[in-house]
Amino acid sequence: MKRIVSLLLALIISIGVLPTIVLAIEENDPAFESYIEEIGWEKQDYIDYLESKEWSLEDHFISVDELGIPLTEESIKPVLEDFDLTREELNALLVEFGDIAEGQDVLDGEYLVFEEDLSYTVDYYVNGLTPVDDNSLQELLDYYEFDSKEALESFLNEYDESIEYYDYIEDLEMTVDMYLYPAGTVIDDDNLQELLENYDFGSKEDLELYLKEYGDSIEYYAFIEDLDYSIDMYQNGYYEEDDLTYLDEELIDMNFVDTSSVYIMFLLQLFYGLISS
Repeated sequence: MKRIVSLLLALIISIGVLPTIVLAIEENDPAFESYIEEIGWEKQDYIDYLESKEWSLEDHFISVDELGIPLTEESIKPVLEDFDLTREELNALLVEFGDIAEGQDVLDGEYLVFEEDLSYTVDYYVNGLTPVDDNSLQELLDYYEFDSKEALESFLNEYDESIEYYDYIEDLEMTVDMYLYPAGTVIDDDNLQELLENYDFGSKEDLELYLKEYGDSIEYYAFIEDLDYSIDMYQNGYYEEDDLTYLDEELIDMNFVDTSSVYIMFLLQLFYGLISS
């Protein structure tokens, strides 16, 4: 008991003396103020722009490095010139890849909101993807050791897929790789039905409505284990102890927190271990 009390006291002292962890940009952050001054925007105008796209500093950004220059009519012109596109062709390209909806203009979208993102994305769409043709398809067949196009088609049909569903070889390659070397059990009608029964969902539609409450969807998952884990987490609101250890490593790697923050996490884990034993 004395060990637990001592550890709890150490934890309280540590939290009191270590820096506060901030995982969001605040409006009065000096780095943010310096950035908007650098790009020539007023603070409130910048914040209003983000909110018009249903974004916010606090909820969507951790560092000013993630910010960019808001899209305007003036920022569209260089993209059209650099990639030799008309406004209509640009919009059609973004519709094709799901960045904007049919009938929307590039400035109406809620995904590509910064100049830098638009330029990078269009460059990737125009120059970074390889169309499925005889040459690229043959390379894929050779790499994955399929004897013929028909053999690949037969393999894909087992998963309700087809070569015809893909315009670009990179997307087809990703799908083939996923089915050949799965990181879990691919979702199918049988295991999805079993999952629905385990969690008392009346239908696939009921599950989809439930997931939407958390901004999630069945379509976001390839493997039943991942979907199962998410539902369990939403319903029970917990994370396994191993997840916290994994989070420590990930946050350090991504520079989200400093080592003092992880020290607090370590003490919490140690305290949890003592009171559980």
